Amino acid sequence: MAKKKVVRKASRKSVSRRKEVNFGEDSHSVVSKKFRFVLARLIFFAVLLIISFLFYVFSSSELYVAVFGLLSVIFGVIALTFLFIFLVMLFMQFFRNKK
Repeated sequence: MAKKKVVRKASRKSVSRRKEVNFGEDSHSVVSKKFRFVLARLIFFAVLLIISFLFYVFSSSELYVAVFGLLSVIFGVIALTFLFIFLVMLFMQFFRNKK
């Protein structure tokens, strides 16, 4: 016996997810928001680094010295990372405007 052909309904094609474009914002405001974000995080982690380093220096217990020393190293690495990101963004902006 011959197989009966089954008519299948056309399946909907998946709609590609597009990034919503904000037409009201120009690229300058987006860049300035990124600069502010990175600069705020840099300042925040630099302040945490200074506070933890001061606690490291002025604490008397060995446990506190170890904890605040470790926190100083962690916050220092994070602050340096944000400093590096900020400098890269600054140079990119400088060379983009130079053209």
